[in-house]
Amino acid sequence: MNAHPIIQAMNLIPLFQGLESAVLESLAREARIIEKSRYQYIYVPGDSSTELFFVLEGSVKLGVYQRDYKEQIRDILHPNAYFGELSLAGIPEREGFAMTMGDRNRMLVIPSESLLREMSGNRRLQQIVLHALADRLRNAEHRADDLIHKDARTRIVDYLKDTVEKRGRRIGFEMYLKHGLTQQDIASITGTSRQTVTQVLNELKKANCIHFTRRSILIRDMTRLGAQV
Repeated sequence: MNAHPIIQAMNLIPLFQGLESAVLESLAREARIIEKSRYQYIYVPGDSSTELFFVLEGSVKLGVYQRDYKEQIRDILHPNAYFGELSLAGIPEREGFAMTMGDRNRMLVIPSESLLREMSGNRRLQQIVLHALADRLRNAEHRADDLIHKDARTRIVDYLKDTVEKRGRRIGFEMYLKHGLTQQDIASITGTSRQTVTQVLNELKKANCIHFTRRSILIRDMTRLGAQV
């Protein structure tokens, strides 16, 4: 594959912005871009862990399967996010799964060995990657703190607010977001039950704070929503 479109894609990813062209060209020679439709696995538990993925378009959910085969979602990623980073630590097999959620999904795939090779002689790239990994760990710690210190309703409301603030668009005083989340997805992400999510969403709708469908969410007033916890 011509490396040119790959370098263009890399230039859009914060992790690679500002790196020397020689580094980008070296990584691009071994990288590739993949496309997948909705609800396709990128990897499953037990797959070989040798690559790092960067979301260019669409969305990806990461999770693990519990003993009863129910899925527990750990994160939902959107463009510019990365995943599969445990391959950099030499973990030989995937412990969880990654599945597409968007209607059209494009990902940049870079062999972990390629990135490690470039990092070995590039202190700036080392710092960039370590900073990105530290942010991922910090976010995981914050989610763990939320599970301990916040009740179910607060976690659900905070998740709605954070998601819309990051990815939604303003329409007058309202915030609108297209999404593909089910109520079970929200329950899994927030560590609650589907019944609790349904109850909270219905209460928020009755209070005229939100309008929620399978494909979109409209928050009528972010301040009023924050006061619902």
